[in-house]
Amino acid sequence: PTKEDILFSDHLALELSLAEALAQRPVGSEALDVLRDFLVESLSRFDDQARVRWQIVRHDPLLRSHQRARQAEFGKVIAAAIALDLREEVDDLRPQLVTAAVIAAFTATYEHRFSVRSRAASREQAVAVIDEAITFLRGGLEAIRAFPKPY
Repeated sequence: PTKEDILFSDHLALELSLAEALAQRPVGSEALDVLRDFLVESLSRFDDQARVRWQIVRHDPLLRSHQRARQAEFGKVIAAAIALDLREEVDDLRPQLVTAAVIAAFTATYEHRFSVRSRAASREQAVAVIDEAITFLRGGLEAIRAFPKPY
């Protein structure tokens, strides 16, 4: 329906693939581990299209806003998996906090990956950035688990 829909045409397929990966995760595996593996596997699948999109989006605040809104749509899928891990309802505060952090971390990771500074970044460097983000998120998730629920 819009020009932006053309630019972000792969987002729905990516969201559906992520939903499937999270739904099929082995019993006892954490959502963050599945997210990490999904992102690493997605590096080669979507890298060229994502790089071209970033070249278009990076200088246009309106398009960056559209992109971030599309990335935020992954939150529904992620929140459901995090809620399951926390044994809480999807609309409870804790799953929503973790989901917001996941979206922010992976938006920053994506933008860093295709920024001028990391234009020549290797796959190994990209995986290291993803692993750093997952480590950060895991620390936050563990902190939330350890914090006594005041409500």
